[in-house]
Amino acid sequence: MCNITGIEAFLITAQLRWTGHVLRMGDNRLPMAIFCSELEEGTRKLRAILKHCDIAPLELEDLALDRSVLRSHCQTSVQQFEAGRVRTLKTKREQRKTGTYLNAASFPCDVCGRSCASRIGLYAHRRTHLPN
Repeated sequence: MCNITGIEAFLITAQLRWTGHVLRMGDNRLPMAIFCSELEEGTRKLRAILKHCDIAPLELEDLALDRSVLRSHCQTSVQQFEAGRVRTLKTKREQRKTGTYLNAASFPCDVCGRSCASRIGLYAHRRTHLPN
C-alpha cells in the first residue's frame, strides 16, 4: 500500500549478493570452503531463496561469474517476489474485509447469522449479543 519494499525482499537481495560474492572467491578461501561444506546441524535456506527467484542451483555459479547479469537477474526476480507478496496480502485483506474466506469451515451465529471462521471467533462474537 505504501510502496515500501518488504524486509523479506531486502534479506533475499542481500543473501543473493553475498552468495554471488562468495562464489566468485577462490576455492582456497575460508568463506568459500564453509559455504560449499555441509552443515552438521541446521539447514541453509538458499535453495528456497533460489526457488523464489527462479534460479536453478546448477546455473548459480555461472550467474555469479558475471556480476551485472546476477545483479539484474536478482533485481527482477526480487521485484516479482515482492509483487506476488503484495498481491497475496491484498487478496487476504479483501477476504478479511468482505468476510469471504477460503476455508470451508464456517460457524454461523445463531442470533444474527454472521459467519465466523473459527469457533473461538464465534464465541467472541456471541459476547457482543449479551446485554450490558
